[in-house]
Amino acid sequence: MQNEIKNIISFSKNLVILYVEDNEAARKSTHIMLKEFFGDIIIGVNGVDGLAKFKQNRIDLIITDINMPKLNGIDMISQIREIDYEIPILILTAYNETDYFIETIQQGIDGYLLKPIEFQQFIKVIIKVIKSLKIKEENSKYKKSLEKMVLEQTKKYEEEKKRAENALEVKTNFLSNMTHEMKTPIHHIMGFSQLIEETTITQKQKEYIESINFGATTLLGFINNVLDSSRLEYGKWKISESHQKTYNFFTELKNFFEPEVLKKNLQFHIEFKTELPKVIKIDAPKVRQIMIHLIENAIKFTDKGHIELKVETQKIDSRNLNLIFSIKDTGIGIPKESHQKIFQQFEQEIGQYSQSYKGTGLGLFICKDLCKIMNGDITVKSEVDIGSTFEVTLKNIEYYQR
Repeated sequence: MQNEIKNIISFSKNLVILYVEDNEAARKSTHIMLKEFFGDIIIGVNGVDGLAKFKQNRIDLIITDINMPKLNGIDMISQIREIDYEIPILILTAYNETDYFIETIQQGIDGYLLKPIEFQQFIKVIIKVIKSLKIKEENSKYKKSLEKMVLEQTKKYEEEKKRAENALEVKTNFLSNMTHEMKTPIHHIMGFSQLIEETTITQKQKEYIESINFGATTLLGFINNVLDSSRLEYGKWKISESHQKTYNFFTELKNFFEPEVLKKNLQFHIEFKTELPKVIKIDAPKVRQIMIHLIENAIKFTDKGHIELKVETQKIDSRNLNLIFSIKDTGIGIPKESHQKIFQQFEQEIGQYSQSYKGTGLGLFICKDLCKIMNGDITVKSEVDIGSTFEVTLKNIEYYQR
């Protein structure tokens, strides 16, 4: 207990007190008691003087009489509260000043001392207030410490973020340059293969050329996927919408994949489940890229049966709709436990990818992120040895009937 009081007195010696009292005798006797606790005591001889001293100095605690000439304690407290609502205030009151006392409670006082002041009562009230001030200061220091720590951590985070962004930009630029350099010889290989194919060659040579073309096309697809993944990671892709004729947009894809489908003796159907608007406003390259990834996968993992593209819309109002399209296949399927895993970067379903089915593990990751960029989503339903259905929903698409 004594150590606690010593700590309190040590703390209070650094506080600045404003003591306002118009009675000189009471002021002198109370000042003597205050000096036991406080090192810096500023005296106000009435309410007007006390208010002026408060405005001129940094005050930690106010002790004031109530019934004073010129400006009474209540009005002084009221004006002080307009400047600083949190500063602790103790009032000195006599038994016959009950009405004044009630009014001061409404001003939010922190305690009171009854006149004439008894030393034990004085110590009890003063220690309580000082404890409160000490806790307030400790909380303030703790808050400042936290704020400083947050600022330091934020600064550190911003620096690390900037370093990471710089490293990512370097990586993206490197990949962009590297893929460009790699694409050039691949295009040369594909071009010369096509020229050789137009000459007189044997059936065996034609098969060799087809293998070369297949390998070159596959490698080109891998390179594009790596570059697209890097662009997504760096956030370089922006939405660029344009008006597209709805039916043409989807039927063109069927024509594009027809050679590959026929080569594997598969069927490719398109079903428009609802009447589509004539024109939709979409980011055509991105939507087309999603569909190409999904249809390529469907063809790759389907050895017999069919591929089906279904398109439908859900109208929101006279200007906007949700565009939904799905690609269904009768391929090898995906185990249920891998349905979410396949959308992660560089992830592949091990059982699905044998020597016959190679990939980068980026295609579906790219599809997922492209959907997200366009305020959409992609889901999968699949059963092993039965097939898979990937469904894409693009929300709030503008449409036109003319």
